[in-house]
Amino acid sequence: MYEVTLKKGKSFDVGGTVFKKGVPKVVDTKLGNYMKDNPVFQVVEKPVENADSVSPSKPYTQSGLKKLSVAEHEEIIEALGGDPESVKNADQRVDLILKLQEEQAGE
Repeated sequence: MYEVTLKKGKSFDVGGTVFKKGVPKVVDTKLGNYMKDNPVFQVVEKPVENADSVSPSKPYTQSGLKKLSVAEHEEIIEALGGDPESVKNADQRVDLILKLQEEQAGE
């Protein structure tokens, strides 16, 4: 696992994963290895001791998600592999989180 942070530019899409400037994101080893020589990114190898931190132990609920802030919604969407810029309001963010969560549970 690697923690990748965009250093230059506003946002950057690599293989369907969207990076925003200054916002660290944990990626798998394959993507981290691909990106580590790119000067646009800061890539730091992370130990895999807590792989469950990306997906919650309890599933998100619609009522629980409605209590969260926009930044928290965006963080969850990114952690689930979605694009937070593809939705425009809180209801759409909540729907996207629930959809992404359901897709991951089916894998």
